[in-house]
Amino acid sequence: MNDSTKDVDPQSILNSIQMLKRHLGEEKIKPLLIVLEALAEDPDNETLVEQLSDVFGGLGILQGAALTYAPCIAIILSDNPFNDTK
Repeated sequence: MNDSTKDVDPQSILNSIQMLKRHLGEEKIKPLLIVLEALAEDPDNETLVEQLSDVFGGLGILQGAALTYAPCIAIILSDNPFNDTK
């Protein structure tokens, strides 16, 4: 992991949460919303960044939509936004 969360303003995370709720609905992405809300409160928490990576990886086809409405995810996970292994 890196310190990419330092580049993300907590307000940006909160704005992304609102966009996700509006366009994707809360039920489909509830675990993602929970982790993002926690990151908005504590953006330097590496454990939360790891949780975000796991939750985002589990979104499957919804990953693209999540990145559309919450581009901060790509910034936070910039080392490996799609959880690819090389």
